Amino acid sequence: MWKEFTYTHISFTLFNNMYMFKRMIILFAIELCCLQMHAQGSSIGTLNKLIDEASGITIASTPGVFAYVLNDSGDTSRFFGIDDKGRLIHTFYFKGVEGNKGVRDCEDMASGKGIQGNERYIYIGDIGDNGASRPYVTIYRTPEPAHTVDTVSNVNAEPVFFTYPDGPRDAEAMMVDNIDRLLYIISKREDTIGIYTASLQWNTGDT
Repeated sequence: MWKEFTYTHISFTLFNNMYMFKRMIILFAIELCCLQMHAQGSSIGTLNKLIDEASGITIASTPGVFAYVLNDSGDTSRFFGIDDKGRLIHTFYFKGVEGNKGVRDCEDMASGKGIQGNERYIYIGDIGDNGASRPYVTIYRTPEPAHTVDTVSNVNAEPVFFTYPDGPRDAEAMMVDNIDRLLYIISKREDTIGIYTASLQWNTGDT
């Protein structure tokens, strides 16, 4: 059987927990700051040409790496480490399970804990589905890479396959909750936005 997300319609009742409300306000504030910088034409650097359609980004804790970033659909199963000026530091390849390129439509990535302990992981969301036709989506999890002097390496990313309780959905945002140890995916393209959650507890290849 497939692992299944828990589903909630977004509404003001979602924020009956003040702690959750405060966290969402912080996220919105960060987003507004980014939009303001973009509107003002601010620039802190230039991304490498390999990162030609950046879609997902997450802050790194690896020494020498500021953030991890991945491309949208059309790229192979890989992600990149960049510094605080956008310069490419490292390219990480992983074995995907979808077609010739390994992935179908990676949209976002996140960093956070696993099911227990404090080890940090990178989560890669192959969750894009423009036509809402995919029978499942794939999330990859790999331990956050240690510092290395190499510029290219392979990492072991374990896949898990999820289905939505109300049928296929297109999604572009993914987050990890380190407090409750949950994965969050947010859908789009509909009048009501769906917030889907799943436990971070899974084994390699779970379905």
